[in-house]
Amino acid sequence: MAFNLSLLNQWIEERAGNIIQLPIERDGSLDYFDKVTNVSGQITKLPVIDTDVTASTDPCNINATGQDTIKQFTITTKPFNIRKTWCLQQLKQYFATQWLPNDTEMPKEFAALDTLVENALLKVALKQSRQVWMSDTGVAAFPNDFKAFDGLIKQLQTNVPAVNQNTLPSGQTITTANIINVMDEVIGKLPVYTGQELVVFVPAELVRKLTIALRNANYFHYTADPQLAENGALKPFYYPGTEVLIVPTSGLNSNSVPSQPLSKKQCIYATYRGNLTLAYNISLDDRVVFYSDYHKQLVMDIQYEIGAGVKDFTFVSEFHLTP
Repeated sequence: MAFNLSLLNQWIEERAGNIIQLPIERDGSLDYFDKVTNVSGQITKLPVIDTDVTASTDPCNINATGQDTIKQFTITTKPFNIRKTWCLQQLKQYFATQWLPNDTEMPKEFAALDTLVENALLKVALKQSRQVWMSDTGVAAFPNDFKAFDGLIKQLQTNVPAVNQNTLPSGQTITTANIINVMDEVIGKLPVYTGQELVVFVPAELVRKLTIALRNANYFHYTADPQLAENGALKPFYYPGTEVLIVPTSGLNSNSVPSQPLSKKQCIYATYRGNLTLAYNISLDDRVVFYSDYHKQLVMDIQYEIGAGVKDFTFVSEFHLTP
């Protein structure tokens, strides 16, 4: 049985998907992505394998049947750096003096350091989720770190087949009165994909409207009360009457980025688990906290590369607002 390689371009760099656990992945929606690490640059190609198991009607057949087709899609990562500095000497003037050591005139650490670093990493994780979804090289009003590459919304709105797209008349938005109809349309157009978990990425702000709508519709035989995870985020839950998992996604909220255009508000994307891909390059050595004697400051420095891609746009159903 031979490989069908007709869909491959020239080999550049092939990598298998490795799941890694780092604080940068704390956003819940990323749990349903295919995560690939150690990806750098703009021409990395990732493999997608489709196996055909055609059977032969000849019980004595000794020839191979079917083919394994290997496709590839390109994913881009861009480098980023987050650097925070604190002059601890300033704290001596204020109420935070109890955080500082009592035996030094020039403090190099303080009691709340772990809390500050943890909070910063959580904010980095939230920024990552927003960058992965919202980034767009064509939105001039976006901050520079959201214009470095095209995120998932830009890619999906450009490439999802028109038959799989859903919207409302111009000027209308999703409300508690129409969100059930919107969800039914999105899920109804979701292509069948046997063998993979089906998920719908929904802005966390719309999940609240959805749970209220389910309550108002007297769907009390379903769990309509929001459930919170350990980090305070809304837990995923199955859409009533289906096998499709609703994934609350804070990175899709309407207030995620300054100057966020209407085209990137109230967006909903349904697909199978792993079709959306997060690629990045970061290691423990790229996250450091140190004291600079020269600058007399405590420094936290985080460097990383990140990008996103979609394996198959035909297996996506979406909703967007009409401008």
